[in-house]
Amino acid sequence: PVLAFITKSGILQLWKIGEEGNLQQLASVPNAGFGILGIEISQDNSMLAISSQNSTVTLWSLDLLKQGAGQNAVLAILAGHRYKVKKAAFSPNGEMLATPGIDKTIRLWDVAAALQEAKENKDKVATRAVRGTLLGHEHGVNAVAIIGNDKICSVSPDKTIRLWDVAQHA
Repeated sequence: PVLAFITKSGILQLWKIGEEGNLQQLASVPNAGFGILGIEISQDNSMLAISSQNSTVTLWSLDLLKQGAGQNAVLAILAGHRYKVKKAAFSPNGEMLATPGIDKTIRLWDVAAALQEAKENKDKVATRAVRGTLLGHEHGVNAVAIIGNDKICSVSPDKTIRLWDVAQHA
């Protein structure tokens, strides 16, 4: 397993957790981000999603980070929320990323389309790869979990937990 975190000073660190619980540092990237609210690793350990107060989610290549690519390991910057993004969740197959925002929405991103769009832009920003937007919470959405590849559970300070069928919204 891989452990990822960002220090208060904005340094992204990756660590491998060994079988006996020992830690081995894999990467350290300065200026990787500030105002970070969440970090999620894809189930296949290929990507890292970092959500932040600047209303974006940045996708990083774990392989490139391990190879010392630093900032060049950024694959895409997903932009579409109006306010900060608390967390992100990859689907088990890695094809979709759900991002809950303080703007009361959950965006469903097509990961392959976002990566392709980012390759076409110098700044690596992707805005058109949204498969759908879930609306219904009265307050910002704090977190999401993807169940299988077709259901999303969301929680909000509006005192609701919602279960969404992706096929109806994507």
